[in-house]
Amino acid sequence: MINQKKKWVFSTDIDGTLTGDRESLNELTQCLDQDREKENLFLILCTGRTLTEVLEGQTREGIPLADAIVCQVGSEIFLPPFHVNMEGEENWGNHLKKQFSREFVVDLFHDIPFLIMQEERYNTQLKVSYTIDLASFPDKTFGSMKVLRTIQKRLSPYEDRYQIIYSSGKHLDVLPAKAGKGNAVRYLIKYFGLSMNRLVVAGDSGNDCSMFIPEAKGIVVNNAQQELITFAKKLTPHTVYFSSVPFAAGVLAGLKYFGMCQE
Repeated sequence: MINQKKKWVFSTDIDGTLTGDRESLNELTQCLDQDREKENLFLILCTGRTLTEVLEGQTREGIPLADAIVCQVGSEIFLPPFHVNMEGEENWGNHLKKQFSREFVVDLFHDIPFLIMQEERYNTQLKVSYTIDLASFPDKTFGSMKVLRTIQKRLSPYEDRYQIIYSSGKHLDVLPAKAGKGNAVRYLIKYFGLSMNRLVVAGDSGNDCSMFIPEAKGIVVNNAQQELITFAKKLTPHTVYFSSVPFAAGVLAGLKYFGMCQE
């Protein structure tokens, strides 16, 4: 019987973190597969993608197989065996539904200019997703921050129930306050009896910030967005590895730095 507390737990974003260099991703996937076969690793894919997109990516893009998949920026959790159209982990979903109303969020922000609702597949009963229309702003950074501040101010009286996730300079997700990638990872570690002290996370954008929790070791790939870099620099220095290379190669360098993926 494998002692779950001794396993490494690796939680990683997909787009811009694993993807971007197929050759490096193949090398990383081989390493992760070997560690999972040895039962030394519990792998969590933590993404803004839908489950269908993750499963298709495992076939078409070389994304590694996983022990758990967190989708829609931490509002859905899926456990094996994975298949298209499967239901998310029931207790997690029920936990989030208690405090979230999609209709309330849509109505609260309906009159804010420059907010464009994302595609239907990225909007669920537990997640409202917008893109900021930056074409209307001469200064894209100023425009993005202006819209973000407006939303934060309007949502602040309800922050015990709702949270905003801002990423890539233009994407805004409104989630239940208890959702998010970091909270989903915490839930899975408790669910499977794993150890928080064996957790390593990797990301490239603002929606990955919540995974960089105090107990975790973090990997920031070289192509990361400024919002994650700024956040990670405020953390305890020796717990974060800022890779000098992008995408999967940067992830692999970080894993080796923390003692994983050893030959």
